[in-house]
Amino acid sequence: MNYAKLEARIRELRERYDLLKQWQDIPKEEFMQDPMKNRAVIRVLQEAIEVCISIANQIVSEMNYGKPKTYAEAFEILARHNVIDDDFEKNLERMVDLGFIHPLCLCRWVKIDHKRKELLEKSSR
Repeated sequence: MNYAKLEARIRELRERYDLLKQWQDIPKEEFMQDPMKNRAVIRVLQEAIEVCISIANQIVSEMNYGKPKTYAEAFEILARHNVIDDDFEKNLERMVDLGFIHPLCLCRWVKIDHKRKELLEKSSR
C-alpha cells in the first residue's frame, strides 16, 4: 500500500471536512438564497467526494479487489471486504447518485440542491 499517497489524500479530505463544518450551521433558507454560499458548499463537498473516490480506487487497486465499473461500485467493493461499513458505503453512494461529482449536470442541481443541504446537515453531525 502506498501509505504516503493515502495519507496525502486523507489530509485533503480533512481539509474539505473542516471547511464543511464551518458551513453546517447556515440556515437552509440562507443557503438556498445565496448562490455564492450554495455553490461554495457544493464545490467543497464535491471535492471531498472526489477524494473519497480516489481513496476507494487506490485501496481497491492496491489490494487487488478487482476493477470497479462505477464510482459507487468502488465503495461497494470496500464494504464487501469490510474496509468500510455498510452505512458509510450507502452514504457515499447517495452522494455520488445525487450528482455531487457531475458538475456539468446543472439541470439536476436545481432540483436537488435542497437534498444536498439536508445530506450535508446529516453527514456533518
